[in-house]
Amino acid sequence: MKRWEITFILFVNRKSKNLQIFVCFLFTFFSYRHIIMIRELPKPLYVLLGARAGGFLRPSYFYFIGERKMELKGPLSFSQQVKRLQEHGMCISDPKDAERKLSKINYYRFTGYALSLRGDREGNRYVSGTDFDMVYRLYLFDEELRNALKLPLERVEIFARTQISYWFSMAKNKKSPHMAHYKEENFYNKEHYRQVMDSISREEQHRNGELFVQHHKEKYEDKMPLWVIVELLSFSNLSKLYNSMWISEKESIAISMGNIHEDTLKNHLRCLSELRNRCAHGARLYGKDIRYSPPAQLTSQFLIKNRDICNTTLFAYIIVLIRRQPSIECKRETVEMLIDIFKRYEEIILKSEIGLPERYEYILNREIK
Repeated sequence: MKRWEITFILFVNRKSKNLQIFVCFLFTFFSYRHIIMIRELPKPLYVLLGARAGGFLRPSYFYFIGERKMELKGPLSFSQQVKRLQEHGMCISDPKDAERKLSKINYYRFTGYALSLRGDREGNRYVSGTDFDMVYRLYLFDEELRNALKLPLERVEIFARTQISYWFSMAKNKKSPHMAHYKEENFYNKEHYRQVMDSISREEQHRNGELFVQHHKEKYEDKMPLWVIVELLSFSNLSKLYNSMWISEKESIAISMGNIHEDTLKNHLRCLSELRNRCAHGARLYGKDIRYSPPAQLTSQFLIKNRDICNTTLFAYIIVLIRRQPSIECKRETVEMLIDIFKRYEEIILKSEIGLPERYEYILNREIK
């Protein structure tokens, strides 16, 4: 529902102080939040308003401007939610079954899968033939895809932890006391480094009861080797740790993770961190309204050959995920799993909603190398 939030402009002179106080109280009491007091007006305005210069404008001279505001929607029961969907043109053959499903899925989440089925993106009406069960299958597709991506994402995260800790340690931690990772001068981006170290301190406190944390506190004065520390880092902070290093270390890590440029790996770690967070927190993947940021860094040669691939879509992030797998076997397993899911839901999904090109099967299989 839309309402008008009123801004009142009150014209008074200096002798009307009591009236000012009274009017302010009156309008504040009735929740008119915006009152503008004007004590003196230029002479041309007095003439324009039909008032004698220097005289007093009667209290009836109130002028206002309006600003349209949205009022929050009230809650709906599950049965009312079903009726609302029907009012918007969605076909529901079994309202009771729809109620049960909506009681397990947030109404707002559910309708997100039907955004592409609206006649007008700004409107509420669904195109003719929009069916509740079809939208529910889109939800199941998204759920299955999200869960399927978690394993390959985990593999990349563990692979990155291993390579980042190994190559930095081999470059800077060979000499006693093997604590170069605790010295800020060994990192290029000092700000990112400090942020990572702060997050490590918080995570140590949070996991204080775990044996490996207690062991290093008691035996090593609360210091840990880098290959232990990386196990305390989130994917996001692992990416930030990599980004804080000097180019020499980043180059070694990037070569070990696919013989790529260090800037490419920086981008890919950020992309996969974003994708991992979406999957871990149950965020919707399906939808043209979702823009993946940062844009995936893919080679110009690849993009020229595949002009229907946009680097801010889920499919572009999937390409990155496949390329950063630790082995050909992992790549093959990921590709086969994804093709299987896409084929099983091919009849109901709109490929454009996830940036899926028509030749997706060919393109994915080409990534196994």
